[in-house]
Amino acid sequence: RQRFVNSIDYPFTKDRWPGFRQVDNFAVSWSGFVIIRSAGKYNFTVESADGSRLFLDNIPIVDLDGDHDVRTFVIAVLALH
Repeated sequence: RQRFVNSIDYPFTKDRWPGFRQVDNFAVSWSGFVIIRSAGKYNFTVESADGSRLFLDNIPIVDLDGDHDVRTFVIAVLALH
């Protein structure tokens, strides 16, 4: 199933996400793009419980995969435009 969202920002909850049938034991995948209009430093933040990964240009930037409590990871990316 596919849907479009403007922002990937789902707060931690023990309830179902809107549109999901299960409370636990599921996976989601988002894909998209970032438009960089000027050179500079950009921060990307990933916060998850029980696994997440972030790829930029198919390069793994964050790997928080596996079973774990909520973790937050901030990565600074230098964009050369």
